[in-house]
Amino acid sequence: MRVVVFSNKKGGVGKTTSALATAAGLVKAGYKVLAIDMDGQGNFGASSGGEKNVKGTYDFLKGDSLEAVLQSNGVYDFIAGDKRLSNAESDFPRIGSEGLLRKALKKVDAYDFVIVDTPPSMGLLTLNALVVANDLIICAQSDAYSVAGCMELFGNVELVRENYNENLRIAGILLTRYSTQTNISKQMLPLYEQAAQVMGALVFKTKIRENIKLTESQVMNKPIYKYAPESNGAKDYEAFLNEYLEGMKKNG
Repeated sequence: MRVVVFSNKKGGVGKTTSALATAAGLVKAGYKVLAIDMDGQGNFGASSGGEKNVKGTYDFLKGDSLEAVLQSNGVYDFIAGDKRLSNAESDFPRIGSEGLLRKALKKVDAYDFVIVDTPPSMGLLTLNALVVANDLIICAQSDAYSVAGCMELFGNVELVRENYNENLRIAGILLTRYSTQTNISKQMLPLYEQAAQVMGALVFKTKIRENIKLTESQVMNKPIYKYAPESNGAKDYEAFLNEYLEGMKKNG
């Protein structure tokens, strides 16, 4: 079972969109997928068609069984986040709280991939995700703030490797809402490539173009491959997933 985390310390960079598309894309490719929403805003669970006011990630971290918190949208299984996660820093025990997700997932073995969507901060919830992760995918847009967020996150990754998870791999930086027509996208690409080199990672060759169908698919609670299979959004995420899987097989 491989745990793949989508993260950046900056919000609005396509983490949830990328996690949604990847979860659905992996199922389309023949894998069995569990997705976990670690964000108190609960956007991943909502966009997956999740029920409200039911048990979710908070309860899973508290020790509830997978069966008690599991939902499915007919494509992938998922555990929904809710506003209670916003109190994680105070609600969970101080000692050992960084390993709650790892402990919970020890009881889970029926999946090929676990996709984790994280909040835009390096708090306890993101730390839990990185502690158990095999691969980290950093989502970013073409602006200086996203580059800074990437480098700050890399500093945290180094600390996680030293203290909790020496096998944590940065699979790459995924550029979202990308436009080949704007100067900012062209100007920022070398900066991301430099950042990736420092991290010992790469910038994925595939760039996710701005595409309204991606937003519409989330509003309609449908995976992009079902809502608009011929859209640029579906094509870009399919190309990204193929690139990620090839790199995963190459790196083990």
